[in-house]
Amino acid sequence: MPVIITARHASITDEIKNYARQKLESIEYMWDRAAAAHLVIEVEKKGYFLEINLQAGHHQINCRARARNIQSAVNQVVNKLEKQLKKSKNKSSRRRKEKVRIPYSPEDFPKDIPRLIKVSNFEIERLGEREASLRMRESSRHFLVYRSIESGRLSIIFRREDGDLGLLEID
Repeated sequence: MPVIITARHASITDEIKNYARQKLESIEYMWDRAAAAHLVIEVEKKGYFLEINLQAGHHQINCRARARNIQSAVNQVVNKLEKQLKKSKNKSSRRRKEKVRIPYSPEDFPKDIPRLIKVSNFEIERLGEREASLRMRESSRHFLVYRSIESGRLSIIFRREDGDLGLLEID
């Protein structure tokens, strides 16, 4: 994993750069994709401020740490990066496991499902709403499909659970 180290407001020794590289390369095993890390070390009055920007595939992970000692700051920021990598890896593996399942496979269908028989010679009559509701009250059917004389729309009158009739008009 290529590691770019940038220092702001001071110069950093090669020993510290090597220590930071070793720490970052120690967690390289966690990420199977090609990754590039950019470590920014900033010297402040009260210590060091470190920031890691890790670009791995389409993931962008940022971590920050502040400490008086540079080695403890490196350790803190690498630990935070390790936690975020674990979290990101668990999230992506969980998504792979939760793939969308087909709602039904042929084995899932119960054996007692009634057959579906297609009726091809069905004529839709032109009726008024009053005439259609009277036909529904006289018959034992659950619904009636007709074309409304008043609006010219395809309409469905159906028997509701409370005993009344419902009307659907389709454009």
